[in-house]
Amino acid sequence: MDSNTFMGLLIAALVVLFGLGATITTLIIKPLINLNRSITTLNCSITETNSHLAKNDAELVELQKGYNQHETRITVLEKKKA
Repeated sequence: MDSNTFMGLLIAALVVLFGLGATITTLIIKPLINLNRSITTLNCSITETNSHLAKNDAELVELQKGYNQHETRITVLEKKKA
């Protein structure tokens, strides 16, 4: 094998390796990065939703307390009328 054949095979092998690397990057690595980004966004959305639900639950407890107080007042007024 002379040096020209060796250089040709070396260049061909390098081109194939770079092509394989580009293909792996395009088909495997980029989708994984996009998936990771999507999961992070969803995680942030779920955390924010849980925060809002906790605030709503606290407000609901306060409203329930007020409702119970009004019911008690109405019951007392009804007993006074009777």
